[in-house]
Amino acid sequence: MKQAQKKKEDLSPVEQTPVPLEQTTYAAFDLPQLKDCVALFAKQMQEQGKTQIATTLRDERIFLQDDTKVIIEAENKAQIEGFEVVKQLFLDHLRKNLNNPNINVHLEEKIGKTDKHLYSPKERFEALLQKNPDLLRLKNAFNMELDY
Repeated sequence: MKQAQKKKEDLSPVEQTPVPLEQTTYAAFDLPQLKDCVALFAKQMQEQGKTQIATTLRDERIFLQDDTKVIIEAENKAQIEGFEVVKQLFLDHLRKNLNNPNINVHLEEKIGKTDKHLYSPKERFEALLQKNPDLLRLKNAFNMELDY
C-alpha cells in the first residue's frame, strides 16, 4: 500500500517555467556560412547522381533575406519542380548545420533578358557556359572544337 502511495507521489506534476519564445535564441548566420552549407548539400547531391539539384544550388543563385529566408533563383519551372522533391531534406540540412530552426527556403524563377538572340556557335556556347560552367571542362576533356 505504501508503495502505491509513493508511486502516486512520484507522478505529481513538476513545476516547469515556460521559456518565452522571445528569449529563445538561435545561432545567427551570414551569407558565406549559408553558401558553405549549401555547397556541402550540393556536393552530396552530386555524389548521389542528382546533378540537376546540384546545378540548381550553384553559389551565385543563393541569397539571404531577413536573416532566415533563403532565396534560390531557378532558371525555369522544371528546376523548381525538380527541387521540390528534395526541398524538405535541404531545409533539414540547413536547419541542422546552421543551428537555426527558423530558416525557410523559397524558390523563385529567375527573370532574365530574352531580347538577345544567339546566332553564332560562339554566342551559344558562351551562354550555355554561363548556365553550366562544367561545359568548359567537358569541351577540354573531349578536345572539342567549336566552329567560331
